[in-house]
Amino acid sequence: MTRSCYGKLTKYGGWEGNKEYRVGHIDKGQMTLVDRDQKTLQLSTHQMKDAHWDYAYTRTADMAQGATYENVITTIQGRGILTNIRRAYIDITRASEHVKLFTDNPKAMMRSWVNNEVNKPSAIETRDKIYPEHPMLFNDKPLPKDNPDYQDINGRLDLRTMGKIINQQLPAFTESLATQLLGQPDPNKSDRDTMTFNQPKGDLKVTLTGEYRGYFKDWGNRRKRLTYITTDE
Repeated sequence: MTRSCYGKLTKYGGWEGNKEYRVGHIDKGQMTLVDRDQKTLQLSTHQMKDAHWDYAYTRTADMAQGATYENVITTIQGRGILTNIRRAYIDITRASEHVKLFTDNPKAMMRSWVNNEVNKPSAIETRDKIYPEHPMLFNDKPLPKDNPDYQDINGRLDLRTMGKIINQQLPAFTESLATQLLGQPDPNKSDRDTMTFNQPKGDLKVTLTGEYRGYFKDWGNRRKRLTYITTDE
């Protein structure tokens, strides 16, 4: 059994990181590796401290940065949280002669390339609520299902996340949204704090100020339920 291995650690008990080894043999829970100078290294197949290795003929996009190969075969998950334009550039520019790309969903992959966040906030930025800007490269007006802010970790539309974000944004658009949905308010009944709309069964008042901005009370509804304005009302 011969297969090259790839050390991931910088230094570990004589095991050099980013150095290729050949598997000499495996016997009784011990794996013997041989480098190009015919030096051997013994690793346990059971202990986690000896598990920091990978196959030498594969690289992640991040590990392949700066490297050049004559031929490259790359596999990319169409709907993946790590599928973005930066890794796409790395994937397709490592080859000097030929590159072949395999994906489970070409259209989803293209959407992920242009929409998925590249710059992740650091711990300090998160603590200070400083978030990197997310520039839309091509699709600056995505459909809800293509908007990365509304997607789950697998790149699929998450309606709960979408609803939460929309409800956080709606108060700023209370006046225009209420007018769009309900028509023009009655100027004689409206004031600085409320917009009043004439309805067949009674007035409907939308709150414009305070913590309940964006809420409305339908006086024609017997339950007099206080409900937040949403796009599905």
